[in-house]
Amino acid sequence: MRIAEILEGVPGARLATEADNDAIVRFYDRRPMGTAAFEVGYRRGPDFFALLRCQSDRHLVIVCERAGEIGGVGTITVRDGWAHGAPVKVAYLGDLRIAQDRRLLVSWRRAYGALVARASEIEELDGASVFVTAVMDANTLARAALIDRRGKGGPTYLPLAPFRMQSVLARWPLWPRPRLRDVRVRAATSRDHESLAAFYEARQKARFAGYRGDFARRLRAWPGHSIERFVIAEDARGAIVGCVAPWSPSAAKETFVSRVPRHLALAGRVLEPWMRIPRDGETMKILYLTHLEVDRPDVLRAMIDLVRDRTRDERAHFVALPEYARFALGAALRPYVVESVPITLYSVHAAGYEGAPITLDRAPGFEMALV
Repeated sequence: MRIAEILEGVPGARLATEADNDAIVRFYDRRPMGTAAFEVGYRRGPDFFALLRCQSDRHLVIVCERAGEIGGVGTITVRDGWAHGAPVKVAYLGDLRIAQDRRLLVSWRRAYGALVARASEIEELDGASVFVTAVMDANTLARAALIDRRGKGGPTYLPLAPFRMQSVLARWPLWPRPRLRDVRVRAATSRDHESLAAFYEARQKARFAGYRGDFARRLRAWPGHSIERFVIAEDARGAIVGCVAPWSPSAAKETFVSRVPRHLALAGRVLEPWMRIPRDGETMKILYLTHLEVDRPDVLRAMIDLVRDRTRDERAHFVALPEYARFALGAALRPYVVESVPITLYSVHAAGYEGAPITLDRAPGFEMALV
């Protein structure tokens, strides 16, 4: 079965090609994601497909046209992954933007429900059996339209991993640096490539929706990413026990806040240049802590400190990392000024799914930098 057969149920829906890029960018960039506290906007021009290529080599863009104009956009990326230690295909549902049209939303939900239910039959989905998506908790419009609305053929969304996107704005100047007696934290070199790749793959295999074989692809596909960007932690035997790589998706996606919360705006005026807060409408430079694998809060703290020291000249507004509700980072972030955004990662199932939510024994495989 081809995906076009499913999309026949959505008026004007079709698979987009890169020839649709300019029209998609115009539509997408007009629709920020608002919350009660602030409004976040994303600019995906000039190349809407650039971020999708960072996510996976296999990606789909669905558009809906009305009177020759795009009225809806959604993307699906499919990648190799892990679930309960077994190889699977993981699909991420992202970038959903729909014009104010209730009938279009209903038909779009039904199509997505059919996509998930019949994924094993759809050639373009490559046998995907795990579907996930992330939604900011304060994005009430998305929650009401997608997650809280059950029935009518739409997919079922179940909370998989609530987390807080923690943005480290600054370090309290008098807070002492951690002294690690049994672990060494340092910058990686090209000689660490093989052992680092093996460590990351082994850790991801234990995670639900973990990334399978993606380490080498990221080095090829992510602009500005390299082995030398990594910070690693080693034990006394020289074995890697932790890693992280700061990376900005700014070459593929610009993020701006059109309305900065008052407390942050005030802090930015009072504490600049010690703490850089973006002004209304300013493009944010965010360094996401990707490939994050670490167990001990004190080691994570040392890794964050080294990342911030090494990237100081890049003048990022903050470094960002996820803290999952069930797998908290403990005291790791105590020395920092942190701003939090609650987000939930959902597993997505066919309409009418009545199974229990998936239980995790550790954080899932997920990179906020890619969404």
